[in-house]
Amino acid sequence: MERDIEIIVSHFRNEASGLFLAIVEDFERHAEKLNRQRDENVFQQMQSRFVQELKKQLSYIAEKVIGQYKGNTGINILRRELTAQIEYYISEFLLKIRSM
Repeated sequence: MERDIEIIVSHFRNEASGLFLAIVEDFERHAEKLNRQRDENVFQQMQSRFVQELKKQLSYIAEKVIGQYKGNTGINILRRELTAQIEYYISEFLLKIRSM
């Protein structure tokens, strides 16, 4: 069972990493149009909007992966693992943005 969860989390990571890169690139395209000195509040609003979108799409991927998981035992462990992965991607996104 533990091995199954590792495989499922790995599938989630594969799909999530592509999404993460696409959203980061989209954010960077939008952010390069802004002057951070003058438009900081716009930047912060845009950051919030992109974080929410990332979280929404990662949650969708997680639910899809969970739906494919046939075994009922360990579903709570899987949910915890995927929630931790979502939090990781969001924190990485915020770190990347702050370094801009």
